[in-house]
Amino acid sequence: MDMQETDRMPKSERLGCLYLTFLQRPGGLSFEEIRTLMPLAYTGGPESARRKFERDKEDLKKLGLKLKHYSPGEAMPDRVGMADSHIYIPEDAPEHLDRITLSPRQRESLASLLLRALESESDGDRRENLTSIYIKLFYNNLPGDLPGQSPVLENQGDPQISSHLNTVQEALMKSRVLLGQYEPASGGREKRTLESRGLIYYRGRWCLVARSRESGEVRFYYLERFHTLEMSEATFKPDRNFDLKSMSLHPLGIQIHEGHSIELEISQDFAPMFSNFLSGMPEDKVSKEGETYRIQTTNERALFRWILQRPEALIRMDSQSASRMNDFLQEIQELYS
Repeated sequence: MDMQETDRMPKSERLGCLYLTFLQRPGGLSFEEIRTLMPLAYTGGPESARRKFERDKEDLKKLGLKLKHYSPGEAMPDRVGMADSHIYIPEDAPEHLDRITLSPRQRESLASLLLRALESESDGDRRENLTSIYIKLFYNNLPGDLPGQSPVLENQGDPQISSHLNTVQEALMKSRVLLGQYEPASGGREKRTLESRGLIYYRGRWCLVARSRESGEVRFYYLERFHTLEMSEATFKPDRNFDLKSMSLHPLGIQIHEGHSIELEISQDFAPMFSNFLSGMPEDKVSKEGETYRIQTTNERALFRWILQRPEALIRMDSQSASRMNDFLQEIQELYS
């Protein structure tokens, strides 16, 4: 996968970081300060990077945050002297609510209520509003273990997924081969002849774990990507040694390299957010003793990216992993230099 694709900051993340940063900095920021705070957001030459920021500034305006731009040499209100660089100041002082203090039980209950509403809501605008509420409430204090989303036999928002789910469940019970037209992430349609191994419900999506007779590999197949899926009369012999719990859709569980063991300590301020990031990992891959986490991963760069976006979260990391993370950072610096 292209490094530039995976390590650049997505637009939604840029806008969220900018919005929250300017709320905390009503006196404004220079563009150099913005680039320092968000090193992956505005890469490249100064002018091309600032043009990208100007486009984001227009999107922030649609979100209700208007920024006034002061060019070098331009007089600034409530500041001494002239602007010595490109300065951006919120036009209206934001109104801050008092800090919301919730007990752990109240936070879990509220998060559970919002997630259940998200799970059952099919209207795009309402889902966006619910997601916005959730992020605003929990962005800096996510519940440690997000409430599980209970699997349901019918998905009223998508009758086709409900039909596929029933087909897969019957094929699993009868050890029957599935025939389908599947759309991979790269697009197009591919014929699949599948021997099912099990179903996983991960963060609101049903995923079939199955062995493809075409490739001979056990892989994941998202049900919503099947254009057609039917059960054939052919049967197969179930693999009694297959352990569904060993299959993970979590980013740290994706098979990129041989397994690495990472030992690290995370700041208490970020511990709930880190626990949320780890949710969905197989229990035997994560352990915690005191403040120290031990993680078995086959995609350590997903962890490195999480830390890179929150460098103040990391207190300590074992020397071998720290060395590999340093190599990762050097690759990014070379890529963006």
